[in-house]
Amino acid sequence: MKHAVDKGKTLLVDGPASVFVLSGEIDVFGAPLQAGVKLIIRQGKRIPFEVLEKAEFEVTHGEKASLNEVDGSTIPPSWKKAVDDVLSHDKPVIVMVIGGVDLGKTSFCAYLGNRTLKENRTVALIDADLGQADLGPPATISSRILTKAVVDPFELGAENIIFVGTTSPSADVAKVIDGIEELKAKIRQNGVDVLIINTDGWIEGEDAIRYKIALTKQTKPDLLIGIQEKNELTFLLGALTETHRLSIESPPMLRKRDREERKLLRELGYKKYLKKAQAETFPLRCVKFDGVTFGAGASPSRDNTMKTKPGISSQYEN
Repeated sequence: MKHAVDKGKTLLVDGPASVFVLSGEIDVFGAPLQAGVKLIIRQGKRIPFEVLEKAEFEVTHGEKASLNEVDGSTIPPSWKKAVDDVLSHDKPVIVMVIGGVDLGKTSFCAYLGNRTLKENRTVALIDADLGQADLGPPATISSRILTKAVVDPFELGAENIIFVGTTSPSADVAKVIDGIEELKAKIRQNGVDVLIINTDGWIEGEDAIRYKIALTKQTKPDLLIGIQEKNELTFLLGALTETHRLSIESPPMLRKRDREERKLLRELGYKKYLKKAQAETFPLRCVKFDGVTFGAGASPSRDNTMKTKPGISSQYEN
């Protein structure tokens, strides 16, 4: 289906859909798109195509996809000011982004990354959202140096991955903080100009606030950017008086995802990294057990092993 959009409007596309740019000048999160570019949009994601010159799109969409035109840009003015603030800092600069669930943290990180690349500066991203990971699979912390404009970090993949083993930081706060610090140290060895740390949406409750305060004090960002709908970050930001911090609003056109869509996005994250997985069998003498005593559990037998597909050996088969 062809869709023409006038200059000064933004086309919002909810996935699953594919969008082929036929003509015009378009901007997505600060990334310029030219004619001939095709984007695949996952279910549960919304991409804003800001039209700078009249454009025409070829859109193919699935059952739950939708298209909507709005006037003007969906990038809030506070986002532009925050990026200007980041780029005015002396290099290198570390930026940490915090905020609740579905408030635009990943979109802002993409926008900041794209604007940084436009300034011919080097930029890297640490993805520390365990439950809704984009770069790496869920239950991990991952990182990547950005070498080109990004619309959806999910399409990039990770260069470094640290396995945490849980989709909620509340289960192992120390491991999450240590993992972020480890990736930060690796990236700083490459001498990037801007390091962006995207965090999870856990901000409610005393434990969440203590976690974010501990993470900020350990990571020591040059700039802490909080995205909020109302004033939900007031106490947290107020407790970090030693950190330069900015509060920016969530875009009004942002799409809220329900529980099933968030689950679907997690499943897609696993599938991306496991699609070429193969079952392997290892002798027990080659396996190191960490944190448990081998032999303390049930004895191996064919009765208590999982059924395997034909042609794939069980781990207990000879």
